Amino acid sequence: MSPRKRIFTVAAISLFTFLLAISFWPTAGGRAASGSDTDAADYISTPEKDLIREINLVRADPLKYAANLEQMKKYYKGKDYKAPGQTVWLTTNEGTSAVDEAIIFLRAAKPLPPYTLSKGMTLAAKDHVKDLGKTGNTGHRGTDGSTTESRVNRYGNFSNGIGENIVYQSDTAREIVLGWLVDDGVSTRGHRRNLLSTNYRHIGVAIGERTGYGSMCVLTFAGAYAESNGAPVSNPNTAVQPKGTAQPKSGARKM
Repeated sequence: MSPRKRIFTVAAISLFTFLLAISFWPTAGGRAASGSDTDAADYISTPEKDLIREINLVRADPLKYAANLEQMKKYYKGKDYKAPGQTVWLTTNEGTSAVDEAIIFLRAAKPLPPYTLSKGMTLAAKDHVKDLGKTGNTGHRGTDGSTTESRVNRYGNFSNGIGENIVYQSDTAREIVLGWLVDDGVSTRGHRRNLLSTNYRHIGVAIGERTGYGSMCVLTFAGAYAESNGAPVSNPNTAVQPKGTAQPKSGARKM
């Protein structure tokens, strides 16, 4: 009997198959450092808080994630993967080669400080989720022509680089994070680099519904960010920037 295929798409410029997390991996005990006021933030939901915690867990202990990805490989048959207890096979683009690359990356990575949650950057992420949710579009450019840069600068001002991760048909926080770490089908591994960036310090998060994909998630990253009072502000000098242009002092790629 042929394996059933369940395809998850993640945004870069093109779509790629999103890898389901290993269901046998125990949930980490306790809470990782969540950055600034994540637990108390009343402008994000519980799933959004869980995602920030999960991202900060991998930043704090990349070796732990590498060990669990190593266990994951034995549940592959070629490019098809099925976790213990699951009935659905997933078809990936690269098979275990992408997992091996992620393991090497994580083993070489040093622990990093947690991301600091930003309200303005979260509002920018929510704007993009609402836009894509209504239109069913994909990618980083909004229907109004907005870019990641201009959306973030509605609520403050970023500096020292900016990035954005998007996943369509998102599930649990761990599934989202593992999918971005493996970055199956994305040659730049830009989603992984954003999660484990040494340049970025601030993060925004939004999870919402999207036509045709169920739920979706947008993360925004910046090296530095000056918050406004929460109301949209005009930044004519930084409103529109060329797609894919890196900001000064940022070594991370925008995805």
